[in-house]
Amino acid sequence: MSMEMIYNKVKTGGAAFQMQENQELNQYLTWLSGILNSSGDPIAAIDNSFRFVACNKAFQKEFFSVSGNNVEVGMSLEEAYSNRPDLLSKAFAHWKRSLEGAEFAIGWEYPDKKKDVKHLRCNYNSIRNTRGEIIGASLFAQKVTEPIQSKKETEQVQEFVLLANSMPEIVWSSGLDGKNEFINTKATEYSGLPKDELLKDGWERIVHPEDLKNFYAHLQAFKKDDKPFEIEYRLLRHDGSYRWFMARTVPLLFEGGKVIKYLGSAIDIHEQKLLVEKLEQKAKELQQITEAIPQLVWTTEPDGRDSYFNRRWYEYTGLSMEESRSNGWLLALHPEDIDKTERLWEQSLITGEPFHNEYRCRKFDGTFRWFMARAVPLKDDQGNIIRWFGTCTDSHDQKLQRDELNRKNQKLFQINHYLDEFVHAVAHDLRSPVAGLKLSFELLTQVEEQKKAKIMTGCQTYLERLDNTLQGLVQLIEVQEDTSLTHREQLDLRQMIDQVVNDLQEKFQAAGASIEFSNFEWNIIRYPKPYLYNILRNIIKYALRFRHPNQKLGFKISSKLDKNGFLLIQVKENGPGIDLHKEMKNLFKPFSHINRGSDRQGMGLAIVKHMVEKNGGKIEVKSSKGEGTRFRIFLKEYAVKE
Repeated sequence: MSMEMIYNKVKTGGAAFQMQENQELNQYLTWLSGILNSSGDPIAAIDNSFRFVACNKAFQKEFFSVSGNNVEVGMSLEEAYSNRPDLLSKAFAHWKRSLEGAEFAIGWEYPDKKKDVKHLRCNYNSIRNTRGEIIGASLFAQKVTEPIQSKKETEQVQEFVLLANSMPEIVWSSGLDGKNEFINTKATEYSGLPKDELLKDGWERIVHPEDLKNFYAHLQAFKKDDKPFEIEYRLLRHDGSYRWFMARTVPLLFEGGKVIKYLGSAIDIHEQKLLVEKLEQKAKELQQITEAIPQLVWTTEPDGRDSYFNRRWYEYTGLSMEESRSNGWLLALHPEDIDKTERLWEQSLITGEPFHNEYRCRKFDGTFRWFMARAVPLKDDQGNIIRWFGTCTDSHDQKLQRDELNRKNQKLFQINHYLDEFVHAVAHDLRSPVAGLKLSFELLTQVEEQKKAKIMTGCQTYLERLDNTLQGLVQLIEVQEDTSLTHREQLDLRQMIDQVVNDLQEKFQAAGASIEFSNFEWNIIRYPKPYLYNILRNIIKYALRFRHPNQKLGFKISSKLDKNGFLLIQVKENGPGIDLHKEMKNLFKPFSHINRGSDRQGMGLAIVKHMVEKNGGKIEVKSSKGEGTRFRIFLKEYAVKE
């Protein structure tokens, strides 16, 4: 039975594919099925109703890898592509075209389950009966993956060669035996050696002799573990000079991680290398300088973390490297200087402004010395801070000299200020008694004898005022000269008060005065004895002078150490009081008239204020008319002079 007869019988079966029970037909179909399945290429056929009438095992296998369905004879296209509706329309179009009489071939590529791309050449043909009528269509597919892959690999190799030869770097590849298989034109241009010689054994010839040993060591390690490696070496140029290159070699892996060859490149880094060496030399010279200078030198990262201290730092502080780089500079600072220093440093880190501050730094023996610290930022081309450089310069002696100079300047300023006041006050107070004496002596030559006694009494008053003024001026000069400060001693406050009271015993008795000591909590102070004596004496003497004429004078004296370290002495008396709203500006002014009922003038309270404030102390007064006066004297201890 011919193939035409078989197709006629297939056609007679209709769309349901009702196979006849003809033994001869079954035998031919068995032969046909065997022939189809013996082919390794996919083969299939459909009838006019788009149902499969034949498909070999190769087709079923490929179809399943594409659609995920098992195709069988009698299955429609819709059923076969139920899992891949996106492919149905294209398959339907190809089969329809073939059923319409077209014979054609198309290429088809698709990923299999392993996601490898496969390529097929699909040939579509019409199936006709003896009368020439189209009763179906057939598909015969050929696998063309390997030829296409080979072509692609060839194209990739060509692209690699083209790319390698266009690169400014030296590029090569070698087999597993280490022999070069490819080298680009840059290598021949640079070395001046022919390509064949470089591929053979010329590569090692152009590596600098001093770098060969290191090169071979890296190469052996690379072949052992197949890990990429980088190495710097010098290569001989065609003009006889050597230039530095950075070479990198990597393994080319096949499926399963198997190495099939090695790829390498070498980039010219000669200028960068020389620049780095130059910078390293400069850094070395800078480090030698920082180690030699007497300043403490340090650097930090942009965020302020310490990165370097010079040898002088470790010698001075006695701190180890680990201690120093863990905020060790805070360990070396005087506790009183830490807060300010941290605040200024944080401000510089935030703003990028240079840092400068003067603080005390602890020496290894526990003593502190003053240092002037400065730090400036190093910035890149974009203005970003990449490092801070700082120095600490010993300024201890200059600091003490500067403080002493400031103290003397302040003293001179105070002296000038007081002298200005005293010149005006003294001139005024001297003018009045001198003018009175002059007038009195003129009257003595003109008046009768019985009136001369009265004039002489007036002269005596003028002389007392003149003497009082001159005594005050002498006191001022003694205080300004500071002669009494050469001797500071530890004084007993209670004993000093008793001495003042004893010296003013006559005035105390005349006033019927008494002293009550209450809340006497602190008694010892290191102070110049003449100062403490005169402060207490003038305060008490003032109260005795301006007391109620018909009332006994009473004092209440207390003392304590306040929270700021001052010795607070409080003297309260029950005198007539002062209208501070009106008189405060004159209270401590020399030769001022506080009590309008008295013609006595002097410098007592002015000198008290000056002596108290001379060492950083202060004096406060609280008073009102008819309620007495309270003096609060804050004394600061004098340090022992070395």
